Amino acid sequence: MCEILYICISPPKASSHLGALFSFVPEVYINILPILLDTVMDFSHHDLHVQFEITDAECAVNAAAEFLSLHSADARIILASCKDSLLQALGTLTCHKAGIRALERSPKKSQSALVRSLLRPYENRAWGQSNWLLLRFWLGDGYAYRDSRQPSIWQGGNQPIQMGLCRSRAKNETHTGLLHHIAPANPSRHFQKLIGQKLQEDEPFATAFLNSVLSQLNWAFSEFILLLQEIQNTAHRQENAVFEPKQLKICSMCFELTVSLMRCLEMVITVAPEIFQEPSRSNSDLILNRVCQLISQVLSRVTVPPGCFQFIVDMCSSDLNSVTHFPIISAALGILLALLRSEIDTDRNPQKVTRITRALLTDPSFQFANLEFALGEIKTPILQQAEIPRGNFDPQTRAHIDPLTNDVRVAVPSTSSKRIRADPPIIKFALSDYPTHVTPEEIDEVRRLIEMLRLKQSLLSDITLPSEDSLCPICCAKPITVIFTPCKHQSCSNCIMQHLMNSKVCFYCKTLIKTIETNEGTVIYNNNEYTSAPTFYEI
Repeated sequence: MCEILYICISPPKASSHLGALFSFVPEVYINILPILLDTVMDFSHHDLHVQFEITDAECAVNAAAEFLSLHSADARIILASCKDSLLQALGTLTCHKAGIRALERSPKKSQSALVRSLLRPYENRAWGQSNWLLLRFWLGDGYAYRDSRQPSIWQGGNQPIQMGLCRSRAKNETHTGLLHHIAPANPSRHFQKLIGQKLQEDEPFATAFLNSVLSQLNWAFSEFILLLQEIQNTAHRQENAVFEPKQLKICSMCFELTVSLMRCLEMVITVAPEIFQEPSRSNSDLILNRVCQLISQVLSRVTVPPGCFQFIVDMCSSDLNSVTHFPIISAALGILLALLRSEIDTDRNPQKVTRITRALLTDPSFQFANLEFALGEIKTPILQQAEIPRGNFDPQTRAHIDPLTNDVRVAVPSTSSKRIRADPPIIKFALSDYPTHVTPEEIDEVRRLIEMLRLKQSLLSDITLPSEDSLCPICCAKPITVIFTPCKHQSCSNCIMQHLMNSKVCFYCKTLIKTIETNEGTVIYNNNEYTSAPTFYEI
């Protein structure tokens, strides 16, 4: 079998240096790779403790690793089936320690090509498999992220149950994709270092990648919450409601995408902290504020007060068994700990508030109760609407929206103003209930994080909330600070600068933006593509 694998790799590997001739290599050589690697690696050993030994087929596996790394995003490969086969074969390699080491031994040119391929912006391509591959290099080093399988609150002991590797196949024996949900963790510090170096050295490349990750994360989580609200409202309206399997499957998929993108963000912050810590880097403040905003919103939605997320967890639906508190809360905590690692470890007696801490503490959605929820000991009172802004909520015009959860209230057949509240949670959460996935040291890190943030909050006496009239109409959280020309519309600097990363036209009137100026008249953005002649957007 190893000889067949080597023979299969040889023709495309030899022709890969011949320019356009590579496009005429029969796709069977590419499509057969993941199946052969499955046979050689997955089916050789079924015990997680005795994984595939590369000494039996070192030459063939090394050749496969070099070829797959170099051509994982080759522009000459145009067939979707061939592209998927390359990623599936890489998935097989990354699920084995021997495969990871083979990738690490491949030539520097191949490694560089693989890293650049995985870090391409996530728009306009099938990014789910690339993100999954990035996480294979990270699994085992993230916060409470040492096992790809979900923990169970009821499992006993401190050792996870060992299971064999398996590869699912369709009825016609074809490959079904990257579904190694039980492959053990084999993190690659080598590729983590390469990823960090690439993102730190190429600032425009890093900005484009992070912008795409944050945009996809915002989309996935928004879709997930919308589906949860629909399920909750249907359950309230209809007793014993039956939900469509497709709806539940999409809901579960959006949740898993959200968690995987958050883990990717955790890895990037850990391996390339300078992107967020150095204010001199362009777009550093913008990316930092977006991260803090997204994580605060995620935590506020899935923790306290009980909302649609807790309602779905308490349903205990078998179709939504992946939707639990642990994966999303641990991923959010991993991001916060990665952002604030240096402050937690060194700043024992803080005298000033850093830009990272300020960005988190001043976010309208941030509450200490969201962090205390992870420990199962909520001590901080939940702030009411009068004390903290919650998006564009207006209790006078949107009485059907819950001011704390932003959930749509269920209509009641009465004219009374009685407020609908969720039932007390059935399934409670605490990190200490998952000893197979969370260590006591990791729980202590969360306690130190909360303690440090409380000390920093006491130094924020100079922070005042803006008046409602001066709030940005886009985010309804930060004050208006900039004006666009030539249309003269306004917003906060964060909203417009984030928008300009994807579009150059005004939020409101779709006029092509020429410049962005602060209230003091300082130009902070100049569109080099703008011409004085009327454009399509201005007509």
